[in-house]
Amino acid sequence: MNTYPFFNLAAEAYFLSQLDCEIKDYVFVYVNQPAVVIGRNQNIYEELNLLYCHEHQIDICRRISGGGTVYHDLGNINIAWFSKSDLSKVNSYTHAMQPLIDFLKGYNIIAHLNERNSLMIGDKKIGGNAQFSSKKNLLSHCTLLFDSNLTHLEKSIAPNFQQVTSHAGKSVRSSVMNIKDLLPSNTSLQNFMEAMQDFFRSRDVEVLELNDHAIDEIQNIHLPKLNHFDWVYARSPKSVIDCMLDKKAYKLFIEQARLNTVEGIDIPSILSNAIGEKFIVEGQKDLFDKLQG
Repeated sequence: MNTYPFFNLAAEAYFLSQLDCEIKDYVFVYVNQPAVVIGRNQNIYEELNLLYCHEHQIDICRRISGGGTVYHDLGNINIAWFSKSDLSKVNSYTHAMQPLIDFLKGYNIIAHLNERNSLMIGDKKIGGNAQFSSKKNLLSHCTLLFDSNLTHLEKSIAPNFQQVTSHAGKSVRSSVMNIKDLLPSNTSLQNFMEAMQDFFRSRDVEVLELNDHAIDEIQNIHLPKLNHFDWVYARSPKSVIDCMLDKKAYKLFIEQARLNTVEGIDIPSILSNAIGEKFIVEGQKDLFDKLQG
């Protein structure tokens, strides 16, 4: 199983473009190595702790669908559901989530969708949902917290900067839990995933696997876009970040994920030298270490 997050997000884009969902639905189930995945139109500076992600080797990704930021790791299950494009299903997740909710009932886990289309157990979130529609197909994908590192989840999506102004849609944070705490102690993620896929097959949903042709298309066509700086970072909207450096206040004007201008008194060289450069931790770690939001 490939756990590279950019590859699996690219696989979703590939399936969305290639599948014929006229007769049946399809599902792609996978796990990723640690990553934060922001929505299509979100702002990395408002969503993420870039320094924490860098220090803990957490990949930063942007998916093709909208919605809020989610955390992936090897204890989180990702479920991508593909169906025929249908206006009645847009912003409605019952067609994709009900089979999962029914599957969880078999483990005496009673889950439901709340008004924000999050998958909940009581008042605890166990998964988030998002959608993207092409002319012919609809992708509805969700996360499912099985045995995720909740410390990494919490800290990676606690932004470095508290005062960021932009036009991006912001995530709504929720209290979360892992479902492993509710399962028999000998339940492994692998066995749970296999049982889930068997359950989907029993509902006449085809579980997708990758052949050599698909892997080649993903790596050569879809992956280069989704792991490119312009898609992951520069797609973030223009931002103004209010921050402190050596007890002095500055305004940082960010455009296409580059530091465009700085406003403040006695701008230090560590800031002036960064103007025109990519405003990300890679190559600017000393600056990020000193900035306070």
